[in-house]
Amino acid sequence: MESRYREESFLEVAVEVTILLISCCGTILGNVMVLVAVVMKEKLHSPTYFYYLSLAASDLILGVLCIPLVIAAFVLHHWPLGDTLCQIYAVLISFSVNSAIVTLTIISVDRYNALSKPLETMAEMTVTKRHYKLIIAASWVHSIFWAIGPLFNWGSTKLDEFTHTCNPNWGGEGLANKSYMLSLAIFAFALPVGAMVYTYFRIYRIARASKRKNVYNLIPSKNETEENAEAAMTKTHASNAGPDEDNKALKTVLLLVGSFAACWALYSLATVWKLINPSSVPPWIVRGGLVLTLCNSCINPFIYSIRDGIMKQEIKGLIFKRFCKSS
Repeated sequence: MESRYREESFLEVAVEVTILLISCCGTILGNVMVLVAVVMKEKLHSPTYFYYLSLAASDLILGVLCIPLVIAAFVLHHWPLGDTLCQIYAVLISFSVNSAIVTLTIISVDRYNALSKPLETMAEMTVTKRHYKLIIAASWVHSIFWAIGPLFNWGSTKLDEFTHTCNPNWGGEGLANKSYMLSLAIFAFALPVGAMVYTYFRIYRIARASKRKNVYNLIPSKNETEENAEAAMTKTHASNAGPDEDNKALKTVLLLVGSFAACWALYSLATVWKLINPSSVPPWIVRGGLVLTLCNSCINPFIYSIRDGIMKQEIKGLIFKRFCKSS
């Protein structure tokens, strides 16, 4: 397929490929550590950590199968493996991205329930623990359903002249194309992302309210002696997570939403731009959007898992054990 714009310069390709290589290595390393830790450590056999495992598995598909193909396409300036494998690539990357988005939404709801209803909904949480495998399976079925549509002529894929890879044909004509793209945009992206952002906003407000409550409880009243005030402060620290934990929760929320928005903003802009006026889209926006979106699979394991104290401790234990065996 001939390109209608100048070939990328060596510097542009070098920067893009370098970022993708780092992202590929980080994606594989980070997500493999998460998978091994969750599978091997019984302490991590709980719904939250199995959600992390599901997220790591979908991100690992990108790192092992998709990112190397994007690197090859960028270096060669064309898709190297034929039309059939290009369509399979489009299905794989669509499935992996859809699965990651849905799993991030599930994690956000899980964290909201744990933070907002730690005691009142223990019965509901028990039901969730019994059915978390079903929740994960449903998220994967949901992702597969939206990814394989073009294989059954509901929607279509096309070779992108900017990235030299196949992706959903957002500008396709006909009822099948338009209905698929509209449904994909709403049910596979807009609704899960909207739910995730709203849930983390609620988590942010709960954490802020908890922080203010802790500060208020640390202020002694006029009737308290110094001894009573010290006892009240000790009791408050014992019964609450404390300002440090609240600050950590707030920083995590900001990292979660901020990294997702940063990685997806350019890709979303490029997609909308191509729908409105495809002939005027700068190639660097399309290529940069794809690169940043793929980088999200590298960032996820470090934010969602390694910032988790228990997960971090177990991964350190595995690494230490491995090095001890080697020596």
